[in-house]
Amino acid sequence: MLFCAPHRRAVFLLVSVLALASCAGDPNVQRVSEPVTSLAVGDPGDVGAMALAQAMTRAGFSRAEILEMGPQIRRGLADNGGAQARRKGRIVALFSHMDGRLYVTSANVGTFTVDI
Repeated sequence: MLFCAPHRRAVFLLVSVLALASCAGDPNVQRVSEPVTSLAVGDPGDVGAMALAQAMTRAGFSRAEILEMGPQIRRGLADNGGAQARRKGRIVALFSHMDGRLYVTSANVGTFTVDI
């Protein structure tokens, strides 16, 4: 037998700690706390600030949230075609740009599209 019972537990705990420690350096794990993250969905493209602000208002965002998150959402749409917005760590809306339309899925009002 390679390890007896007491050593198995120690080895398991050590491997678990090392696995969790490796996640701390992973940017995909770290960025979960950020209010906006970009997503590689849809077509990267420019969405006007006014169109995005109207879509965010319809999705239930406050003016302060639009000012805070709007530029990051626009950047995510321009760079990767999509973005997700969080409130207190919970995803509240997903945005995607495709074929000249902005697709929005909101926890408050459901899914809708906006022509750009």
